[in-house]
Amino acid sequence: MERKHPLKSFLDKIAEGDACIEWRAAKNDKGYGQFMVNGKVVYAHRYIYELVNGEIPSYHEVCHHCDNPACVRPSHLFDGTHADNLADAGRKGHMARNTKGSKHGMSVLNEEQVIEIRRRYALGGITYKKLAREYDVYWTVIQKIVTRTTWTHV
Repeated sequence: MERKHPLKSFLDKIAEGDACIEWRAAKNDKGYGQFMVNGKVVYAHRYIYELVNGEIPSYHEVCHHCDNPACVRPSHLFDGTHADNLADAGRKGHMARNTKGSKHGMSVLNEEQVIEIRRRYALGGITYKKLAREYDVYWTVIQKIVTRTTWTHV
C-alpha cells in the first residue's frame, strides 16, 4: 500500500469540504496564482499539486475540477494532458467554438472597427502596419481582416 504524502495527510485534516481554497497573492492575467520559488515564477496550483502528489509528468497540465484558476485545493486538481484539459472544458460547456467577433473572449477589436479597417484600407494610402499601430494589434491581424481570413462574419 502506497503511503500518503505527509502534506496530503495534513491537508486532508484541515481542508475538508467542497469550497475552493483561493490563492490570495499575485495572479497572472488569467487568474492563476503565482509566486517565486528559488528565483523562478511558479504557478501556485502546480506547486501544491506536486507537493501533494509528486512530480507532474512532462507535457502534462494540472487541471481544475472546479474551473477556478485561483483555487489551490488539492482535491480540486487533477493531472492530465492538454487534450484531457480541453475535453474537460468541452464537457463543461466552456469551449467557445461558435463565439465570433467581439463576443469572443480573446477579441481586441469589435465589428465596427473591422468594418472601418477594411474601408480605410480599400481607400488606399494606408499600410497594414500603420493601421496596426492605430488599433494596437499586430500587422498580421490587420492583414487577415483585410483579406477576410478572419472576421468572415462581418
